[in-house]
Amino acid sequence: MQKKTKWCLFGILLIFCMTIVCFIYFVPQKYFQGNDDFEINQVIYYASDYTENDITNKLDSIQLRVLMGNIECTRYHISFAPYLQKDVVYEIHGRYQQKPIHVILGQSYLNYIYTSSEKGGYKIKNADEILEELEQLRTTFQSS
Repeated sequence: MQKKTKWCLFGILLIFCMTIVCFIYFVPQKYFQGNDDFEINQVIYYASDYTENDITNKLDSIQLRVLMGNIECTRYHISFAPYLQKDVVYEIHGRYQQKPIHVILGQSYLNYIYTSSEKGGYKIKNADEILEELEQLRTTFQSS
């Protein structure tokens, strides 16, 4: 009887551990928990001819802050460097909780948010949605 109890406890513990691992791996987190402690210093757009355009002052800062607050990413660091600069569409630089923060958006393999490239970054899970909304913000300004 005691042997069955040990195996039952082992099975419950194994299922519990697998649940935690699945949660960490598959459930995204919002990176910016509170928008109050986040500031955007620079937004760079790379045109199709690879020219660097600083569009920071050309975007609605309130909409941009809301957009950044919607970023969902992995719960663990991933190494992403080196990458090809030609695959980057947007770079966003700012500060969050008194630390520098960088967001790289572009090709599907290259959507990360990080504080230090040595530590790696968090893969942005909803990057297509963020890219689309950022593109709408940029084109809205250009047409007005």
